[in-house]
Amino acid sequence: MLVVEVAVAGGAVQTLTGDLDVVGGGHLFAIIATLVALGLSVGCALGVVFPRLARRQSAQGVGLLYFGHLRALTVAEIGKRLHSMDVDEEREQLAAQLEIMARVAWRKHAWLQASIVIFVVGVVGLVLTLALFPQDTEDHRPSEPRQQLVSAMTGKGSQSERSHIADRR
Repeated sequence: MLVVEVAVAGGAVQTLTGDLDVVGGGHLFAIIATLVALGLSVGCALGVVFPRLARRQSAQGVGLLYFGHLRALTVAEIGKRLHSMDVDEEREQLAAQLEIMARVAWRKHAWLQASIVIFVVGVVGLVLTLALFPQDTEDHRPSEPRQQLVSAMTGKGSQSERSHIADRR
């Protein structure tokens, strides 16, 4: 989902921000609202995949299920602790770890749900913005440098325009 959101957001930025100096009012609001929604959806998706390590808590922990607790122990220490545990201690640690994992999974699913909802709002905003404010109307023509680049790339325009653009590359 993150890859799709980043791709759509990048395409939206490229498409919508071409000639911001000539847009205003509702068009500018639509562009900003769309880009903010797509940016927020990417941020929420990052909240799903970004690891949250409780460094202080894991340094103090003594459990044998969480990798943060085990990272400071040697193989021999882990084996010794496993051997010394009774069934009640095993169940207690397992129950505690299951509860922590459930909270983490719930939080990640909440971030994912928010990401999807905001992404849909952003895509709807993108479609409406493109439909309501076409890019090549009488009031909104591409800027001259962009038009020169398009002309040079398509072979249209004078030889001097094409060589001028080629020299700038």
